[in-house]
This record gives sequence, C-alpha cells and structure tokens, in this order.
Amino acid sequence: MVFTKPEQDMIIRYRAIFTKWLSDWHLSDKEMVTWLKNEFDIRSSAAYEDISQVKVLLGNVAVAGKEFQRFRATEMIMQAYTLANDAETKLEVARAEAIIKAAVAMAKIHKLGLKEDEPLPYGDIVPAEFEVTGDVSVLGLEPIPNLKELQAKLRAKYNMLDKNAVDVPHEVVK
Repeated sequence: MVFTKPEQDMIIRYRAIFTKWLSDWHLSDKEMVTWLKNEFDIRSSAAYEDISQVKVLLGNVAVAGKEFQRFRATEMIMQAYTLANDAETKLEVARAEAIIKAAVAMAKIHKLGLKEDEPLPYGDIVPAEFEVTGDVSVLGLEPIPNLKELQAKLRAKYNMLDKNAVDVPHEVVK
C-alpha cells in the first residue's frame, strides 16, 4: 500500500503525538497543540484533529498514565497496611507510616484526587436572545432630547462640506 505525502505526514504526526504522550503523559491537550504547532508547523485546528484521532485510535494516554499512578499509590498503601499488620516493633510501624506518606505525596503530585475534566456540553448551550432597540437607556445612558432634530441639523451642516471636498493627488512615502 502506497501512502500519499499528506497521509505520510499525518502518520508521522500520530506517531509523534503518541510517543510524546508516553514520555510526558501529564501534558494537556492545549500544551500538546502548542507542541504540535511548533514541531510540525500546522494550524491549531489540524493539531486538535490529530489529537482527537490519536485518542480514538490509541486511547487517552494521560488517563492511562493517571490510572497507573493510582494503581501504584494503592499498591503502596496495601503494602504498608500489610507491613503495619504484621509489625512487631515500632520501627516496622514507622516504616509502614513512611510508605503511606510517600503514597499520599505521590497521589498529591499526580493530582489523583481531582476529578477528570468533563467535556463541555456544547449542544446544551443556548445563546442569549437579544432584541434590537434604539433606546440608549437600555445601556444606562441618558437619551438626547430632540435627537431627530439634532441629527438633521448636523447632517445639513456636514453634508455641505462633502460637496466642497476635492480629491488631492498624493504620493506614498516610506
């Protein structure tokens, strides 16, 4: 099977995205878009499209990485629980407490206690309905008395200047 040049470029970007996320799984989509734009000189829309396709094809690496860290923290706590249960000396209990503190610190560093960001329900967003009005009091301004008369007076005054205007030749200077 022979791929076209755009298809080859797309495959290279997909591989790069996946590799980057394996090494830096904590990167957000926005950070990944910035990286893609700098690395491959593509538009933001193309970068977001590539990221969504990689997530569909290969899964969300950031979530998988977070799940792995959650698994590690749980294993450390279980190990400390077993150690504390079988402890015969204060030193063994202190070791178990140290392991639990390390697991808590790891959970804090990896932000395991925070909820995953849920995508915005764009379909449920209803735009505000605006009604067109000429009443400036809606904006908190005082209405101008006799506005129509003032407008007519100003139009008469300044329309006269338009009739006397002359187009003057000019030269652009750098």
